[in-house]
Amino acid sequence: MFLPRVGKIYVEGLTRKELKDLLDQKFSEFINDPDIQIEMNTYRPVSVYIDGEVENTGLYILSGFGAKEDNEFDERDIRFQEKNLGFPKLYDIIRKSGGITIYSDLSNIEVIRENPLSNGGGKIKTIINFLDVIDKNDKSQNIRILDGDRIFIKKSNQGITSQIKKAISSNLNPKFINI
Repeated sequence: MFLPRVGKIYVEGLTRKELKDLLDQKFSEFINDPDIQIEMNTYRPVSVYIDGEVENTGLYILSGFGAKEDNEFDERDIRFQEKNLGFPKLYDIIRKSGGITIYSDLSNIEVIRENPLSNGGGKIKTIINFLDVIDKNDKSQNIRILDGDRIFIKKSNQGITSQIKKAISSNLNPKFINI
């Protein structure tokens, strides 16, 4: 980003709050007590890699649906308190990848993501029990997917046909599976 009075500012990887704080700091040299407001016009698509027990592993690009609000980061893990349902979720990437296989362990899905710089940077990981989304309608397990997320669906020791039936009835899997 280039601002005539401030100069070039590197903003990649910053959250909106981090960018606001940085701009407030830079503009405080020219303005008393600046209060910069940042509004997103559109959200760019996110690239997500999914691996493991899904029909088609690989890199997928999911677009947002025009949501206007950010989500709050929960410091205990990478689950998010949803304010708006317009962002791609874990359900969307599993469905886009063709659904689960008969050996998918939906109770043990690993999500790895970049940690914001304000929280120390690096990567963070959580385990999601997606069966709770299907069985108990627990929407807190259907987390928002962010750019650069890596999702790994582990293999179960035995085939779980009941999971497949539930996945089909919840529209997570297509009605017909090639064997």
